[in-house]
Amino acid sequence: MLSFSFTTNNEKEETYRPIQELNSDSRFIGLLQDQLQLVNNAKDLKTLASYDSKENLSNADINKISTLLGYKSRAAYESAVKSKVTVIKALEKDYNLSKYSKEQLTQISLTTMNSRSFKAVMPTIIDGDTGGDTSECERLCENSRIACIAAAAAAATAGHVACLAADTTIILGIACHAAVAATQAAVSHQCNTTAAQCVHACRN
Repeated sequence: MLSFSFTTNNEKEETYRPIQELNSDSRFIGLLQDQLQLVNNAKDLKTLASYDSKENLSNADINKISTLLGYKSRAAYESAVKSKVTVIKALEKDYNLSKYSKEQLTQISLTTMNSRSFKAVMPTIIDGDTGGDTSECERLCENSRIACIAAAAAAATAGHVACLAADTTIILGIACHAAVAATQAAVSHQCNTTAAQCVHACRN
């Protein structure tokens, strides 16, 4: 098990919990579950994904993103983000998450989601034509889609952790988290599109 420590200017040593313990930390698991739920709650994943191409998000953009994410108002979205930030800061205090790269945190997130103890409802794909019984080919398409959606949620969780640097100001912090949501939506939308094409190929 790995643990890390450092010495401050006051020569006070800080010891952090082993990063592997994140896999069973209910706070971290909750963050991952929330990220997967985002795809289920989004009103229009395709439109939400379009904001991923914007270099800077305006207040109007964030207002629209709040609605597209399924929140009743910008205030409701900001409240949800503040709750997420509170959890991330608590995890940062315990594990020193900022020490790790996005790639490392993404892998830790995927490992957690693949554990037997992780419970979450995977987002469903909208497909009006079920075509009767699901074939083995279609099941493989769905398995690939689920893996893709999970990877997007894992990367988004790492992205939200990275936003801690911007959370020193409310406006920059909200914009950072909104941008992460837009990126997750873009990747998730592509996951669904690829899966739909896969299913179509199975049936034709």
